[in-house]
Amino acid sequence: MLFLSIATESCFNVQTSEVINAEQTLRLVCLLAETFESQKLRLENSIFQASGDTGKDFITMDLEYEPRMTFASAFPSNSVSICQACGLSTVDRLEGSRRFRFTLSKALSPRALSDIHDILHDRITEEEYKEPIATFDIHVLTARLPMFHHGGGKSCT
Repeated sequence: MLFLSIATESCFNVQTSEVINAEQTLRLVCLLAETFESQKLRLENSIFQASGDTGKDFITMDLEYEPRMTFASAFPSNSVSICQACGLSTVDRLEGSRRFRFTLSKALSPRALSDIHDILHDRITEEEYKEPIATFDIHVLTARLPMFHHGGGKSCT
């Protein structure tokens, strides 16, 4: 058997304009706990503390998917609006991600890994995070590209 176990966790990454105090933290916890599994909500790092653990008879592989940084979905917009309505005016962004830990009897082939990626996330709106997110800032380089009309070869710029 290749898959020994599969574990999942939902994560919330919160960006604030300043450090939040204990009261604000409690308010944020209450908002998230009310919506999601309150008994499992923790203000800690991932339950998957170590990535790529190996044992005598197994290896682990962690995958995390989150909306693309350049994609604006309703979830962060609505989440920020709710936070601000509840007095958490310093919350600038709140994104959810999904983490998966696979315990395997052997490493996956590149094809099998690609198939798992295809099943677990939407390539258009989500991306895999190789490391936990540290910032929502995106550093995108842009360039002006000439546009051509089909058939005529005339520049549209």
